[in-house]
Amino acid sequence: MTGTLTGHATGHDSALVLDHAAVAKAIGTTSGPEHAPEAEVPEPLASVLAYRDEDPDEADSRGFVPTAELVTALSIDLATLSRQLSDLGCRSKRERIPTEDGTLRQVHGYLITDIRTAAEAIRDGNPPEAAVTTNDE
Repeated sequence: MTGTLTGHATGHDSALVLDHAAVAKAIGTTSGPEHAPEAEVPEPLASVLAYRDEDPDEADSRGFVPTAELVTALSIDLATLSRQLSDLGCRSKRERIPTEDGTLRQVHGYLITDIRTAAEAIRDGNPPEAAVTTNDE
């Protein structure tokens, strides 16, 4: 039985041809990971942030802003402001703040850190879940 050897068996290696177009397509042409565009912060959260950032010295020194102050500054009604901020993950808190005569007064308002955290989560594409109400009847 006699036969002939061809290709690799005869010691002749055939060179592999690299298809550069196929490689580029498989790898992709992006230079790094793709980032989703930053989400826009909805109202009234954006307005609260803008209001607080008007005076950077005051914004850093006060960690709390009373609801009544926001209602006046943003020209919005209390119920709408409270509902919308709650839906965005910002819960109203009670704090004691000094009045002009030096006495302490308990008021409802929002922690600036909560406002900034909610805005950052929205920008990152992770909006806080809206408040879920349950009836315990």
